[in-house]
Amino acid sequence: MKATILLITGLLIIIAPISIAIWNVIKSKPVTKDIYYICVISLIIGLPVIMIDRITEIPIPYIGTIKAATEQATSDSQEVSRLRKRIESQSATIDLIAQNATDAKKLSTEAKSLYEELSNKNILADKELKNISDKILPLELKADSLSTLTKKTRKEILRTQERLNIQKLMVASIAGSRSEYEKLNKIAGKKSRIQTYANSAIKNIFFYFMSEKFLTAYPVLVDDVSKKDIGYSVDEVILIYHNEDPKRDMQESAINTLAILKQDTAVQEICDSIDREQNLRVISRMTRTLEILTGEKFYPLDINAVKKWWGKNREQEKYKPCYKGLLEACALWKKPSFGSNENDYKQVVSLLKQTTEADTNALYSRCLLGYYHTLLKEFENAEKEFNEVEKRSKNNYRWLFIYKALLFLFKDRDINSAITALNRAMEISPQMEDTSIKSFPLFKNLLENPQLKFPSNKK
Repeated sequence: MKATILLITGLLIIIAPISIAIWNVIKSKPVTKDIYYICVISLIIGLPVIMIDRITEIPIPYIGTIKAATEQATSDSQEVSRLRKRIESQSATIDLIAQNATDAKKLSTEAKSLYEELSNKNILADKELKNISDKILPLELKADSLSTLTKKTRKEILRTQERLNIQKLMVASIAGSRSEYEKLNKIAGKKSRIQTYANSAIKNIFFYFMSEKFLTAYPVLVDDVSKKDIGYSVDEVILIYHNEDPKRDMQESAINTLAILKQDTAVQEICDSIDREQNLRVISRMTRTLEILTGEKFYPLDINAVKKWWGKNREQEKYKPCYKGLLEACALWKKPSFGSNENDYKQVVSLLKQTTEADTNALYSRCLLGYYHTLLKEFENAEKEFNEVEKRSKNNYRWLFIYKALLFLFKDRDINSAITALNRAMEISPQMEDTSIKSFPLFKNLLENPQLKFPSNKK
């Protein structure tokens, strides 16, 4: 590219003045010396320019062409430059290596010193570790032994806790808890290491209640003050069983009293209630009472046997239900709104008649029937019921005199007869003073009458 430019330039230098000279000749103009000089000079300058590239190609002995020599010189110069840079670079690298070698030697010396120091410390540490290991080994052996002993102790404690739990369940069952007794039965029904203990506990419970069955004395319902039998009727006892606060523990005494009264009408109430009862002591009394009333044999806590027997004998006439009306009447008069109109009294009368018709010896229901007839001012019907109670109880039923006193007050305002009746009620049952007379609003105006003979005044 460079040679071409030089060639064109050289040609222009030569052609330009010659072209001017030729133009002057053609135009018949005089050719001056200046033009000749210019043409000569242009040839002198132009030819070398045109021939310069050719000159470099002329071979020279021992050298070659000028161009080749120039190129070689240029190449050698560049190679020398590269070598110089490489040498300078290698020199710097050598200096850096020398410096690093010095630093490495220093670090090696320090590392060696540190290594020796660490080695000495490791030797000391190994000795200490060995001493500690020698001390720990016996402790580990003791710990293993203690761990084994702990596991063994825990197993023993667990077994002891399980046995104690069975004992607790057994004691609670004997005290009357049906829920604890059922828990014990579940344990006895599953194969486990404590199954034998559970079965043994159940046997103890069975023998306890079985031996109690043959006791000669049982708790029965008595007057709270005199502690004497005051002549309960079956329907009254059943009402006490169903409605008395369980905390007073009167259910057991109520069932025992039914055994003494020996009335077949109690069988239905006992059989229908036994599966709902949660007190084992009461259940035990129920099975005993059923034996007395029916002649059948039942184990003390065998509820299933009672249910099976009752399923076969429920339809017998002598076991017909009698006291549903009384229980429904009781639920009715306990309502806060009861007594707001006469229809409440009439409804109670209807329910009580169901009971007195089913059980003619339902003395308490008859007394209540006479009382509600009195409130309805049906005095003739009231007297009829009271006369029936008097005849059947041989004039010795305390509730008869309580409710007859009200009849005397409502019918004729006969205060003297009312006081006489109340005194007779308290003579039979001293507890009537607090439970019925002093707490009954209808007797409020009589409480200050000196003719009333309160048992508490005799103390």
